[in-house]
Amino acid sequence: MIRTAIKKALVEKGITQRELSDNIDVWASNLSLFLRGETLPLEAVEKALVYLELEVTQKSKPTVTVIIDGEERVIEIRKVDITF
Repeated sequence: MIRTAIKKALVEKGITQRELSDNIDVWASNLSLFLRGETLPLEAVEKALVYLELEVTQKSKPTVTVIIDGEERVIEIRKVDITF
């Protein structure tokens, strides 16, 4: 997901991979490999996110609100098994 966000931001902002790699202190070839699924040091990924003004946030977990004995409770949904 982070790779996808970085690729999208590059296109939207008109920034080349070369420009990004120069600004996060990695070889352009290593950035290219990262964008295709290889690894990159966490520090470089963090620099890329800052340079591209991207933010990583935790997805909210699916929940359901139920009333049990007159008390409202929020329950996290972990697994749903639907059988027909």
